[in-house]
Amino acid sequence: MLRLASRLDPDRFSVVIAYGREGNLLPKFEAAGLRLKQFEFTSLRSPRAIGTVRRLRSWLKSEQIDVLHTHDIYSNVFGALAVSSGDSTRLIMSRRWGIGQYNRLLETGNRLAYTRADLILANSNQVAVSLRNDESVRADRIVVVHNFVDEAVFAPEMAAKRTEFREALGVPPDALVVGTIANLRPVKDQATLLRAIAALPAGIPPVHVVLIGEGASRRDLEVLAGQLGIAARVHLIGAILDASKYHHAFDVSVLTSVREGFPNTLVEAMAAGRPVVATRVGGVPDAVIEGETGYMVEAGDHAAFGERLARLLTDPDRRERMGRAGYEIAARHFHEAAVVPMLEGIYRRLLALTEARRATSR
Repeated sequence: MLRLASRLDPDRFSVVIAYGREGNLLPKFEAAGLRLKQFEFTSLRSPRAIGTVRRLRSWLKSEQIDVLHTHDIYSNVFGALAVSSGDSTRLIMSRRWGIGQYNRLLETGNRLAYTRADLILANSNQVAVSLRNDESVRADRIVVVHNFVDEAVFAPEMAAKRTEFREALGVPPDALVVGTIANLRPVKDQATLLRAIAALPAGIPPVHVVLIGEGASRRDLEVLAGQLGIAARVHLIGAILDASKYHHAFDVSVLTSVREGFPNTLVEAMAAGRPVVATRVGGVPDAVIEGETGYMVEAGDHAAFGERLARLLTDPDRRERMGRAGYEIAARHFHEAAVVPMLEGIYRRLLALTEARRATSR
């Protein structure tokens, strides 16, 4: 949302960010000069949520908001409650996650919320398929707009900082580095990566593992690394803002999730020219071309994951070739120049509907 809001044509779009809780990205929204409006809430089950919905509804009308674009499962539900069928505000909802990542009650509420939307934005073709098959959304109400990558990640000067990045991460400059950027949660299953590294065959130079992210699984992963005898080569870095640039420090970028929507970290890795190994879940097949930009394996299969890693770690030419292919695909399909105009066109189409509705109500 930050990337998008910062890049919409200011001569055509007046953007306001409506948000709930403050987070660590708030200073970046402020630095971008974006207008912000907070609607405090703690839970959809809280009685205070009713007041939040009323305030949001009143604000949408008083500000004459043409399009409300909700970006996560919570704001989908709030948006559905705040925008009435006769309102002039058009409603776009998003699906960027895999089925089963939230509790059943929230997913049911979100499925009902979809019925109020003008369009549901899926961030990959596989996510669109899931919307149709798993959530019974009609195909004509779904539009696919891929995530896009910051221009800075494509920049060649980032690659020139490889040694600097590795020093910041605490890994030796001459080590082979396998890295992943994801929250440390069971759904991301970094334990499979650690087991794959521990099972690598003899003859491969020492491989260091970098885990960028934070979460409830951190302690379990530390314990597992010790049990596997690889603790000295596992670096749990914690959360880093603008972490995408650190793909340049890796030799191979990986993702071991058991569920996903469309993981931005993979296209960021491709933009950085890194080959990838990932689990075949959610929208991952929309990013990774098997055998061309990387490899995919079944979730939880650490043996297969390790075998694919070994292919790349023992063959620098293969890493370079796959990394170059990934870069070219990311530049063609996941660059802002390809994605932002598409979304601007969708907004303009809905703006025309809003203007027509206002004209008929005068």
